[in-house]
Amino acid sequence: MQKPSGTVRACVDLNRAGVAASDVVIDRTSHSMILDAEARKLLRTGAYPPFPAGAFPGESIHRFCIHLDYSFQPSG
Repeated sequence: MQKPSGTVRACVDLNRAGVAASDVVIDRTSHSMILDAEARKLLRTGAYPPFPAGAFPGESIHRFCIHLDYSFQPSG
């Protein structure tokens, strides 16, 4: 059985309190529904700290994006 691998770019909009202000967006798909779903789950269930006072002045919401590289590496 072939293991899926690929890179997902996922984004989440957070408010200043560190709370998600919208659903996770897959900005660049891995072309694997499994990996894209895991990226969504990871960002949706993450715990985020409040923004530091001087970060992102004038913004009540900021978009954060991350590249997630998934690959299978056999053990042994």
